[in-house]
Amino acid sequence: MATFFLLIAYVQQLLLNQTEYNLKQTHQKNVETIESYLEDLEAVAFTVGYSSITQKYLQEDVLLNRILMDNEMRTLYMNTVTIMEDINGFCLYDHNGTSLLRYGDYADKYPSAFVFDSKLQYKSGKSDANHILENYLLIYPIYYVNPSRLLGEITGYVGFTVKVNRLTKILKNSTIYPESEFVLSDLEGNIIASNKTLTVFAESDTLDDDRKYINLQLNIDSVNWNLSAVMPKGVVAKEFKPVIFLMIISGIIVGMLLVVTILILYLHVIHPIHRLSQFMRTLSTNDPDARLTTTTQNEIGTMAKAMNQMLDQLHEQNEELRTSETQRITLELARQQMEILAYRNQINPHFLYNTLECIRGIAIYHQAHEIVEICQAMSRMLRYAVKGGNYVQIKEEICYIEEYSKIIKYRFDQRITIEWDIQEELDRVRIIKLCLQPIVENSVMHGLETKRSIGKILITGYMDKMNVVFIIRDNGAGMDKHTLQSLYETIEKAYQEENEYPSVEQHIGISNIARRFFLNYGSKSLIHIESTLGVGTQVTLKIPVITEDINV
Repeated sequence: MATFFLLIAYVQQLLLNQTEYNLKQTHQKNVETIESYLEDLEAVAFTVGYSSITQKYLQEDVLLNRILMDNEMRTLYMNTVTIMEDINGFCLYDHNGTSLLRYGDYADKYPSAFVFDSKLQYKSGKSDANHILENYLLIYPIYYVNPSRLLGEITGYVGFTVKVNRLTKILKNSTIYPESEFVLSDLEGNIIASNKTLTVFAESDTLDDDRKYINLQLNIDSVNWNLSAVMPKGVVAKEFKPVIFLMIISGIIVGMLLVVTILILYLHVIHPIHRLSQFMRTLSTNDPDARLTTTTQNEIGTMAKAMNQMLDQLHEQNEELRTSETQRITLELARQQMEILAYRNQINPHFLYNTLECIRGIAIYHQAHEIVEICQAMSRMLRYAVKGGNYVQIKEEICYIEEYSKIIKYRFDQRITIEWDIQEELDRVRIIKLCLQPIVENSVMHGLETKRSIGKILITGYMDKMNVVFIIRDNGAGMDKHTLQSLYETIEKAYQEENEYPSVEQHIGISNIARRFFLNYGSKSLIHIESTLGVGTQVTLKIPVITEDINV
């Protein structure tokens, strides 16, 4: 309870300090605005006093000539009023202080209050809190300006009667608290302007009591004026009473809410946490179907649901682990099957290689050069297919295709040509063996064999970041959409883990290449086919770069 009342006292003092700070800021701003306004008045007085008309008028000794200049002086006065609307009276004095001419509302009582000297002077009449003046007087000395532009002796004075409306407006516009009073007065205590009808300021005997009032004083030294700012501190306390009442009501409400919160906290947080803790202690791996039941819809309920989901996911992950292990074993069996097929396929090529060498010898004897070149190309192809590991350099794969192109040249009587454009930087990059020639052979057999005109196959290879890209393009018969879709389904099936390795009958073809890509490169490889019926087919292969010397 003591803390509560200390808090109220602290907030009240904080509010009072903030009010005093705001009042000081406004007070200082008022002084700056008034000083700026008075500087404008002095600038107008300087312009009038040192105009050629005024200088000429003061230097003229003949009364008739001064009378003749009356219109010019009146025009000067009207122009001055146009520039500064607050000026409502004008008087010109000679160097002795004798009035020479007057315009507007220029009161006679002001000159008697002046001692004419070389200083700018502001004067006001007698006033108090009950009677505030409507005008004040400005007297500005005028010096003679000789031809050398140097100031000589005083030749006269210009006097302005200025309305206090502008000063009053400045003070009223700066009022941020209705009870605050801003009072502008001279050194004799005569009130020049204020922001409202004075009530607090009238109690001048008690304004120095710091316990009752905020009393601020600032001097305007250039005109010997003083700006006072007064505000009763009781106003702040009075405004704070509703806040105190609201704080007391709030304290009661907070106390009641605290009791309700503790009860709700026990029912919806502490008790469910206790149940959750008991469930975790009794959780057994022997009962994988055990789950925590809860009706709470808060974070504890979310935790219970998350735990149930975690148990479900754990059960699913165990099942996935069993499935993954099964798939791994299947994949290993597929790799072993591939190796068995590779070893088995090495038996027949040795016999064929020897047979081709025999045919080549007979062809040499009979000088059948075409047969010699075909047998030599076929022999090199068999040697390449049988020897070595699973990975070869790209330049070796291109040499293999070059031998194949020699056979195609003789078979189709040079009607089909095979060309290649491979970047030199790819020569030492390694790829799986026999991944390009089967696609070239498909282009020959399915795209160009039935074509009567010249057939052409172009193989392009280049580096794309950390991938090798091959493009095999032909101008053959092409494929319709149905055939192309069926081919994509074959590729997609080859990229599935559970798919078995192709059989011997399927060894040559796009399915075999896709399966080998998946087993060696995984999802990093890509096979893309584009074909237009009657125009041709383009096959794009994309595989990751392998430069190290590997043989798998």
